[in-house]
Amino acid sequence: MLELSVRSELEPIAEKVKTGERLSREDGIVLMRTSDLLGLGALADQVRRRKVGDYVYFINNAHINYSNVCTSLCRLCAFGKAEGDQGAYLMSLDEIEERATGFAAYGITELHIVGGLHPRLPLSYYEEMLRRSAAALPGVHIQAFTA
Repeated sequence: MLELSVRSELEPIAEKVKTGERLSREDGIVLMRTSDLLGLGALADQVRRRKVGDYVYFINNAHINYSNVCTSLCRLCAFGKAEGDQGAYLMSLDEIEERATGFAAYGITELHIVGGLHPRLPLSYYEEMLRRSAAALPGVHIQAFTA
């Protein structure tokens, strides 16, 4: 199937993958820039099968974005708003808890909590948000405060 899937600039890399040869930096750049997503997926699947067989693992996650108010307003971010801007929001702790409780029905294994750098939220808000989320979803991994 790999031979049928890879018909692009990935062909030389496909040969290396097939033989187990280590890829070069240049190969990595080709992989990052390719538009042949089916070929790229076929190569990745071949490596996965070689390394771990036919096992795959999934994280069933959900997101809570507690606020989009942010003091940084990074140029690359389309999420953040200045406090008072149209569309700016801040979830209450009760809203966050209600949202987390609702995710239990979906059997999530990870809760991702992210938001802007809000200028007025005390540490106690974040602590309580984590406490309530963990209580609403026992055994669920909480991944929080990442960029």
